[in-house]
Amino acid sequence: DRASEAFQQILEWIQKGKMKYSETVTEGFENTITAFIEMLQGKNLGKAIVKV
Repeated sequence: DRASEAFQQILEWIQKGKMKYSETVTEGFENTITAFIEMLQGKNLGKAIVKV
């Protein structure tokens, strides 16, 4: 399965520090709309997560 091969390769790169990832976390369900708009505007870096 090529997808699992790719996943394993990316995981290895992250563990070795060859690839980095980021998350933008927004706190509170009431801020969901703001987080969504900022995601569309490109203000987040990496994953956009809303913590409820």
